[in-house]
Amino acid sequence: MIAMMMRVFAALGLVALLAGPSVAGAYGAAEQNDNDVPAYVLKILPDGHSLSLVGGIRFGLASDLSSALKASPGIRTIYLTSPGGRLGAAQEAANFISRNGLNTYVLDECSSACTRVFVAGKRRTLLNGARLGFHSANFTSPMPLPGAMRWIANRVSIGEYVSAGIDPQFMERAVSIAPKDIWYPSAGELLAAHVITGVTDGLDFALTGLERAKWYGKDSDGGYPASQRILHETHGN
Repeated sequence: MIAMMMRVFAALGLVALLAGPSVAGAYGAAEQNDNDVPAYVLKILPDGHSLSLVGGIRFGLASDLSSALKASPGIRTIYLTSPGGRLGAAQEAANFISRNGLNTYVLDECSSACTRVFVAGKRRTLLNGARLGFHSANFTSPMPLPGAMRWIANRVSIGEYVSAGIDPQFMERAVSIAPKDIWYPSAGELLAAHVITGVTDGLDFALTGLERAKWYGKDSDGGYPASQRILHETHGN
């Protein structure tokens, strides 16, 4: 059923909508020129087993995750702090995380497209008090997205989450939330729906220095800061 939806999805041109800031937007254009999505910073943490992502989900992220893993093959957990971003970029990153059997961890907030990246984790852990935010599929395009296309997009999205083990009824509620709104389920709801595998006090995770990172808002020049890509930190530096 999902495969058939994807064929319809592609035929209607929705893949292009997912992929960039316009119907004709290419991956590279979305990555380089998409000022609607905050830049991100990837930081390999001193323990060598964790990688922190702070910022928007943009194209190029999957490639940068791959570079980080090559630089530090011991990475097992991805720390996520993000307001969301491009669904296509999130799917690419999710595929990479799933393929490599990595764990995911949220210590502040992971919302919108970020949740797709999160549920790709083998172990999916939430710091006590952290939040996951959900809503209907959303797009940036030159014209309003017709209701039928949004319905198809949400059906495909549900299929992706369900394939990661998430309860279908939970996802039905998630996609019922308007794109301009957001739903923050309780930890109990997230556990019951298999969105998370556990809640932690954080003592069993490496400190990032970004426990309450401020990814939201813009800098003093009115634009999001340029992505710093991968910063490799080592002990003593």
